This record gives sequence, structure tokens and C-alpha cells, in this order.
Amino acid sequence: MTPIALLAQAVALPDTVVMVPAGSGGWRIWLDTMAGIAHILIALVMVGISAILLGILFALRRLSRTARASVGGALQRLEAEARPVLEHARAIGSDARVVSTTLRKDFEEFNQTIMSANQRLNLAAEAAEERIARFNALLEVMQQEAEDLFIGTASTVRGIRTGTAELRRFRTPAPSPSAEEPVDGE
Repeated sequence: MTPIALLAQAVALPDTVVMVPAGSGGWRIWLDTMAGIAHILIALVMVGISAILLGILFALRRLSRTARASVGGALQRLEAEARPVLEHARAIGSDARVVSTTLRKDFEEFNQTIMSANQRLNLAAEAAEERIARFNALLEVMQQEAEDLFIGTASTVRGIRTGTAELRRFRTPAPSPSAEEPVDGE
């Protein structure tokens, strides 16, 4: 910008601040050069890091191939060795299933037997309670009859005693006045 243009702006906009770029000096060139060199160095470092990462990637790929081959061989050996163990475990599982089924069946039969015995025991207990109730009723009747018989027998015996005592009194002659007894007038 020319000085006249700046002056025209200053008159037109008195409250606006106008910034004028500084002229290209020696330090500005030096700063631009250093920034360019830094950009080149950063680009070289990035290329170097990319090359290193690419090398690591190829090394990991080779390592994964060898690991896959060794793991595959180990898995084949493990499968060959584990096959009898797995078949034996499968047979044990099958046997356990058979034993479990047999035990379940036996337990169900045992449970049914217990339930049947419990039902019969309850019926027997009810029948015994009924018989005991009848026997108690019979004992009450027998006790009542025995009491009545005892009272009747006791009253009969008392009546017989009283009757015999009365008969004895009439049978025995009345004591005559004996000589020893003074007669009333004498």
C-alpha cells in the first residue's frame, strides 16, 4: 500500500486501526529458510519412520507365518494326542448319563414305594384310630354296666343283710323278764 492510500484510509476511518506489514528484512528470510529446512527434515523423518514400520510389518508377517506353521504342527500333534483322551471322556460322559438315568429311575421307583407305603400307613392309622374309638366306647359301656351291676349287687347284698337281720330279730324270742330283773311293781 502506498502512503497516500494509507492516509486516505486514516481520514475515512479515524477510529479504525490499520496494520501495515513490515518489510522483508534479513531475519525474515532466515526464518523462512529455517522453516523450509524443518519441513524437509520432518518429511525425511516421516519417510524413515514409514520405512522402519514397513520393515517391522514384513518381519511380523514372516513371524506370523512361522508361528502359524509351528502352531499348526503343534495343534496337529495335540489333536493326535488328545483324541484318545477326548474319546475316553466322551465314553465316561455316556456312562455317567446311563448311571444318572438308572439312578433317576430307581429314585422314582423308591419314591413311589415310599408314597404307597405312606398311604397304606395312613389308612392303617385311620383304621386303628377307628378301632381304638370303638374299643373306648365298648370300655365305657362295660364300665357303666359293671358299675350298675356292682351297685345292684351291693344294694341286693345290703337288702339281704337287712332282711336277714330283721328275720333274726323276729325269730329270736323276746327276752323274758328274768328273775333278776326287778319287776315294776315289786
